[in-house]
Amino acid sequence: MGTKNVRDFWSSVRFRYIAVGNEISPVNGGTAWLAQFVLPAMRNIHDAIRSAGLQDQIKVSTAIDLTLMGNSYPPSAGAFRDDVRSYLDPIIGFLSSIRSPLLANIYPYFTSAGNPRDISLPYALFTSPSVVVWDGQRGYKNLFDATLDALYSALERASGGSLEHVKGGTPKRPDRAIETYLFAMFDENQKQPEVEKHFGLFFPDKRPKYNLNFGAKKNWDISTEHNVTVLFLKSEIVNMGCQEELLIEKVCEIYEKVSSQVPNRIAFVGSGPLPLTSIILATKHLRTACFHNYDIDPSANSKALQLISSDPNLSKRMFFHNANIMNVSSSLKEYEVIFLAALVGMDKEEKVKVINHLAEHMAPGAILLLRSAFGARAFLYPVIDSCDLQGFEVLSVFHPTDEVINSVIIARKF
Repeated sequence: MGTKNVRDFWSSVRFRYIAVGNEISPVNGGTAWLAQFVLPAMRNIHDAIRSAGLQDQIKVSTAIDLTLMGNSYPPSAGAFRDDVRSYLDPIIGFLSSIRSPLLANIYPYFTSAGNPRDISLPYALFTSPSVVVWDGQRGYKNLFDATLDALYSALERASGGSLEHVKGGTPKRPDRAIETYLFAMFDENQKQPEVEKHFGLFFPDKRPKYNLNFGAKKNWDISTEHNVTVLFLKSEIVNMGCQEELLIEKVCEIYEKVSSQVPNRIAFVGSGPLPLTSIILATKHLRTACFHNYDIDPSANSKALQLISSDPNLSKRMFFHNANIMNVSSSLKEYEVIFLAALVGMDKEEKVKVINHLAEHMAPGAILLLRSAFGARAFLYPVIDSCDLQGFEVLSVFHPTDEVINSVIIARKF
């Protein structure tokens, strides 16, 4: 293993787990040839940890994804695929013998996007006010808990019933916190498709996206006294949505001060595959308004449309247009508010051209909400100053303090 890589940093870095492979699958053409090496490698690394005297401090494991599940609904019927059992069962047995957890990557976003007809948006986004799925006497308000409990059930079946039934932070195990790890240290900026490029905690140049504090005191029970526990990934998309919602509340507060008109038609330019701003506005602030999302990438609009298609109300009020906004003119007069995303215009000159185009075609008195950059964010996005908004009266400039979400300029068309 090269225990030197751990021992040299042991005094200053707390190592808890070493994962042997990420989402290796015997039925995935890209990783199938590696499956035969996972368990032997886990044994070798465990032996190296033990020889270094660190077996009580560091656990060895591997991370799986949900493609290994054969059934996940209802959660109590969760089971692994028959054609992966010969791969997984020995791994689970080994983890049980060394009292180590199995790591699992759970993405509610992908599950929802893959089945928008049956999975409602509130259920996927942790916002459902009531139970959506009943499994016997267990009620599920969100897709994440249901998926995790299905994984618990699959593990119990795979272990032949040897797993001790323990309590956890889901309807199946309700009274214990679930240990969490944050997956994707860095953005995979060269990865396809587009939606998976921005899940990291750090930008590709190693600058942090979030002000993370791992030193807060909290009484988490993360012992491995039980045969196998499950760790999970909670998508960074949820955290991003919380940050975005705080900003939207601030923007709405500012907007109410500068305009007495409640907008009925809103346009988003550069909405992308995950139109968080329009979704939050449509569901929490402007429940009758229509939202027109413009993006130059048809695949981004397709993914966004799949995301909202399971919500009948949003489906009636949200529209997606495959267009370069520079080729849109007369339609711009129909919108009382236009949002311009930070990624529209990759440099200042290009972004100013877009602003000038909007100034030419927007209706007098219409509001422009422009995403700009401030501080460290200026390394990623063009900085727009008030003097760049020719044809607009700048009403307010707001800079978030979290360094994650871009600044907002609110301006009115003359």
